[in-house]
Amino acid sequence: MGCNFAKEVWGCSSDIRPLTSHTGDLYRWLSSLGCSTPKFDLDLLSKALLICWQIWEARNNMLFQGSKLHPACCIHVVATVGLNYWQLNSSVQKEKDIPMVIKWHPPSTGWIKVNFDGSLMNSQASTGFVILNCDGNVLLAGSNNIGENSINAVESVALRDGLVAAIERDWDQIMVEGDSKLVIDSILKKSKPPLEHPTYYSGYLVPYFLCRLYPFSACVQGGKLQG
Repeated sequence: MGCNFAKEVWGCSSDIRPLTSHTGDLYRWLSSLGCSTPKFDLDLLSKALLICWQIWEARNNMLFQGSKLHPACCIHVVATVGLNYWQLNSSVQKEKDIPMVIKWHPPSTGWIKVNFDGSLMNSQASTGFVILNCDGNVLLAGSNNIGENSINAVESVALRDGLVAAIERDWDQIMVEGDSKLVIDSILKKSKPPLEHPTYYSGYLVPYFLCRLYPFSACVQGGKLQG
């Protein structure tokens, strides 16, 4: 292998030892790599052939287009193409294709559930909540624009507004559900609240004290955290 560029490309490969001499037997070298398929990666023979293809393409581009590619970029392309091929063709990927069904579950009889969420768009924050009964019927919904805020503050304010709306109507058997694990963990004192924005104080403190007065528990369900 007399090409300096090819030597540099092979030198960037961590798991394949290149052909040591330009007089070596290429067929024997390729055969020595084997083609047994690892569980989470391409086999060495496939990697070697992809590297050969990238060296050939890079040299053509340098010769006909005058563009010079860094050797490490060739290995990066090989890794990307190889990973995509493996994901599309491996049995492991096919096993992962089984969809997970995420379903909303109503609260127990006599309870209500507050679903809350927050969103950011162009630095502007919006909050929203929906309160449903054990039959899945909507009892109340609300939304609000609160200007520039962090996502933690937005989620906290959404939870606060939902809880306050429920308690103002004397609904005291309350479950909450949202996709912010950090917010609910903070309320349950499982983690410290990141009080990085003034709005977070009002969003965090009200649910914190309300949940000292009313039953509040947490479990992971359907990809969301329920409290």
